[in-house]
Amino acid sequence: MNYKLPLIIILISASLYYFFSPASPLSDEQLTEHLNGKVVLICGASSGIGEELAYQLAAHGAKLVLVARHQDKLDKVRTEIIERGAPDEDVITISLDFSD
Repeated sequence: MNYKLPLIIILISASLYYFFSPASPLSDEQLTEHLNGKVVLICGASSGIGEELAYQLAAHGAKLVLVARHQDKLDKVRTEIIERGAPDEDVITISLDFSD
């Protein structure tokens, strides 16, 4: 008799997980289809996660607006993206400090 409540809770939890679980990740082809030609603004693009995100999005055909504090670091990221095959006109950099 004491096992019914936990069993019901497990069944409800499993059902909720099944219906509300996140979608499966997109394939490279699907990412390219969704991102090709779209404009993406990346703040903090001169290093770390922002820099890597810029490389990944550019590889899928996104047009990038890269924003960070230091223009020299942004220029290095922009140069690397262009060397990897992105068109020159698809990468714009803006030096901006949001704390000002």
